[in-house]
Amino acid sequence: MKNGTEYIKNIINGITEEDYGNAKTLLSLDTGGRLKIDGFDSIADYTSSFIAVLSGGRQITIYGDNLVITGCDKSIIHLQGKISRIELE
Repeated sequence: MKNGTEYIKNIINGITEEDYGNAKTLLSLDTGGRLKIDGFDSIADYTSSFIAVLSGGRQITIYGDNLVITGCDKSIIHLQGKISRIELE
């Protein structure tokens, strides 16, 4: 495990304040099938099987079954359902 421990230490020590400052959109997922998308620009498309949001010129698509937006404002979406995958294009 020494090699794995050293690898993790190098990753953690390599993270800088700038790495966090560049993050525009944050996805928070819990084990109950709830997802929060924070800091997006717009919703590109939405059905019960996927939602696509635009952020910083890129598209984030969340796929699943029975996806329902449970709350939304201009920059945060609360989504619930059986999430199967997330793609960043």
